[in-house]
Amino acid sequence: MTAPVAMGIAEKVGGLPSLTAVLVVSTGILGAVLRTGLSALVTALFLPPLLGLSGLAP
Repeated sequence: MTAPVAMGIAEKVGGLPSLTAVLVVSTGILGAVLRTGLSALVTALFLPPLLGLSGLAP
């Protein structure tokens, strides 16, 4: 969900659009940061064993 859409919904239900925008943007940034770290961790942990099983390991 994008910030403008979330702000519109918040306004219709009686919420605070500015607070909603801050939370939506913050959640997006946090998700991007966590996704990058998690992706690197999963790759480091699971890629070598999978390559070994597939016969592609050096």
